[in-house]
Amino acid sequence: MTGARIARWRLNRRTFHILLAVIPALLILSALNSVVTSTPTQATAACVPDNQVGGQVYRDYNANGARDPREDGSPGVRVTAFDANGAALTSTLTISDGTYALNVGNGARVRVEFSNLPPGAFSGPFGADSVTSVSFAQSPNCDVDFGLSQPNAYCQSDPDIATNCYIFGPQTDVVSPVLVSFPYSAGGASLPAIDDPPTHPVHATSDQVGTTWGLAFQRESNSLFAAAFMKRHTGFGPGGSGAIYRIDRNTGSVSAFIDLNSAAYFAGSTGADPHGVNGYVIDTNAWDAVGKVAFGDIDLSEDGQTLWAINLFDRQLYEIPIGVPPSAPPAANIGRFPVPRPGDCADAEINTRPFGLGIHNGLTYVGLVCSAQTTQNPAQLRAYVYAFDPGPNTFAPALNFSLDYPRRCAVKNPTGAECALATWRPWITSFATISTVYSVRPSFEFIYPQPWLTDIGFDHDDMLIGLRDRYGDQMGYLQRQPDPTDARLYSGDAAGDVLRACWNGANWQLENNSSCGGVATAGANTAAGPGGGEFYFQENYPFHDETSLGGLVQVPGRADAIETVYDPVFDPNEEFDGGVLWLNNTTGARSKSHRIFSTLTDDPLTFGKAGGLGDLEAMCNIAPIEIGNRVWFDQNRNGIQDAETATDVITPELSLAGVTVHLYAPDGATLLATAVTGAGGEYYFSNAPGSSTASAVYNITGLVFNTPGYIVRLDNQADYEGGPLAQLALTPANVNGDADNVRDSDGMLAVPADPIGPGNYPQARVATRGVGDNDHTYDFGFFSARPATAIELLYFRVNGISQPQVQLGWATAAEIDNFGFNLYRASNNDFSRAELIHFEPSAIQGSGPGATYAYTDTVPTNGAWWYWLADVDTQAREILHGPVSASLDPTAALPYRLYLPIVVK
Repeated sequence: MTGARIARWRLNRRTFHILLAVIPALLILSALNSVVTSTPTQATAACVPDNQVGGQVYRDYNANGARDPREDGSPGVRVTAFDANGAALTSTLTISDGTYALNVGNGARVRVEFSNLPPGAFSGPFGADSVTSVSFAQSPNCDVDFGLSQPNAYCQSDPDIATNCYIFGPQTDVVSPVLVSFPYSAGGASLPAIDDPPTHPVHATSDQVGTTWGLAFQRESNSLFAAAFMKRHTGFGPGGSGAIYRIDRNTGSVSAFIDLNSAAYFAGSTGADPHGVNGYVIDTNAWDAVGKVAFGDIDLSEDGQTLWAINLFDRQLYEIPIGVPPSAPPAANIGRFPVPRPGDCADAEINTRPFGLGIHNGLTYVGLVCSAQTTQNPAQLRAYVYAFDPGPNTFAPALNFSLDYPRRCAVKNPTGAECALATWRPWITSFATISTVYSVRPSFEFIYPQPWLTDIGFDHDDMLIGLRDRYGDQMGYLQRQPDPTDARLYSGDAAGDVLRACWNGANWQLENNSSCGGVATAGANTAAGPGGGEFYFQENYPFHDETSLGGLVQVPGRADAIETVYDPVFDPNEEFDGGVLWLNNTTGARSKSHRIFSTLTDDPLTFGKAGGLGDLEAMCNIAPIEIGNRVWFDQNRNGIQDAETATDVITPELSLAGVTVHLYAPDGATLLATAVTGAGGEYYFSNAPGSSTASAVYNITGLVFNTPGYIVRLDNQADYEGGPLAQLALTPANVNGDADNVRDSDGMLAVPADPIGPGNYPQARVATRGVGDNDHTYDFGFFSARPATAIELLYFRVNGISQPQVQLGWATAAEIDNFGFNLYRASNNDFSRAELIHFEPSAIQGSGPGATYAYTDTVPTNGAWWYWLADVDTQAREILHGPVSASLDPTAALPYRLYLPIVVK
């Protein structure tokens, strides 16, 4: 970009049209009269396409700069429009869906700023549907969208999902996979895609961690935590019933992170190991211990600093501060809080059984059931969710509902003529069965559904509830019952469930006859859920209407919830398997499934339909960071990015495209990345995965968090030799300190008095911020620094005052290639506030011995006024003279004064 093209931006439109008539070669410059910030895809409902600027502020969960269908809007964000003088024209807050509208007259160009972001949110990455926190737009425009980075909810496009699987017998004697993972993209709607990928990464083996259920992932350290679980026919790991294990995914090491049952912590607090009496095939004492020994769910706080765990033995919520990177705390630092005993639960001290956990908006949600164990009255079965506030350490009821709702068939034949109902039953302390159509050889399938609220997830603000069937963990696949005198083999068929409760702005309401939050699915009137229908109505198999295993995960912003199930392939020839099912959060239908393990009828090592899988945990990366922003032409030289105006009195400030920007490591010499500014003058450097463009560079491994000393430098000499920065000078930096940091210029020279060149290029020092905290404040402003025009100015002065007019005059001794003169006026001695009031063509048509000029200005109000004169050459370059000033208020102390420079060029 030539120096002439840069200088053109300082001309108003009227002058430019005159120039076009005289200099046809400048026609190519007209394409520059625009402001480009993004290429959004659709308008939003809050904004109408007339006299408005608007859009939507949304949570960009996967940090891709695009507004994906399930990325919810963010209310309460302030959006302000500023005019070309930096004055706020209008301001508003985004409404409940994140949309906003600013009343800005058609044709007006404004600077749009976003502020008052939600706690824990930052400016999102620039992209097709996301501008940065300082942007520019011309009305009408309803597509000025702004994505928010939410580090604690970020997840990459295809995260790995971890799950527990179970192997028969004492765990320390065998080496079998018990913690595995699969990508979110796994599976499909039918075979063979359901089995893709056919193998799964193994994160821990049975001899390392034994039987676990609760999973938690600390993204900051890339650590997976797994807690000991009580399941009949399969033993604990080397740490026993009180162990929480850590799997370091960076090194692959597996270790016992903490043993709450040890003498160093709370001896005996998670219960004694009941396994092995009469061997693991019979495992007599393990029957009633299921749900009453070891751990339930575990989860991590949103900042990754605190591990929450449910102890099933003492029925307390444990608060374990682990820090980043994680380390086991002393016992004195661990908090323990007894789980509430609901007042409507008979014999609550015995029948209250907690298990599930969920984290949402700073609160820890605890799920439990009233088991009705002592009364054996199904009408007393209830589920509860309490919100625990870690500030005051208090529980508050969040949701409770009866479990005495219809559930159709736990087991049925293909025609449905024979059906063993999945109706929830009270917990039992000794072996019992309900026969099914398959309670004969070779299957020996039995049921006895017992409700267990094992997992809590959140889709936006709606609650997902995973219900596991305790009977599946009391039974096995082709194993003996607890009585050693019975030599028959039994297989248990679990009959769990998944429910949805929708937030109405004040509380959660459980789904009713397949409807939730105003959304109805096709599962109505099936006699298979609360109110007579199921929201998630395809969590089934040809022989079973309820196949859930109680493990859930909802990746933020995704369309589907994922749950662990048995028989994930909807085919009567594919059974006794374990896998996962994706359920659509809008339609309630199954989207796809994936098989984790396949059980042969003569292979008793897996658990078939008896709870063969456990929890689910998305292993999301830490949120990436992005730095950068804009290079622009600072027409009024005030060091602030001002909006271009559509009037004829302020010349535009536009972006500088094609500028080379280098990012250097903190050593100042190692080049990490190179970008070239785009049409909006924008440039971005990111450590996020992605496909780089000329102006946005991704996958920069050397760009790390919380590190000072990076340098953004504009040091391509070609840019200053006929390129986009030719004959430009650096505008003042950091003009108002931190007050204007998001909109000011940050470029500085090592030696400010020296010209730009080798060893003295414009640069900005960068200190990166924390995870997900994008920093779009590194801007570079330039103005024209061309040599003076070839004129000899004799004087520029105020010749007289006749209210409300000021007579101005100036004279030249000689002019060479002079196109004319611009006159500017301001109400104070600040050129950045000046407006262009008049263009005077050269009296000698470009070159000659000189001339005398006069102009009479009619001022809008009385008071003091300042004037500047700029001569404009035939290449559209101008140089400024003045100011002179005059007062039209007789009481003012300032009379008009003369300014007579003699400039020989």
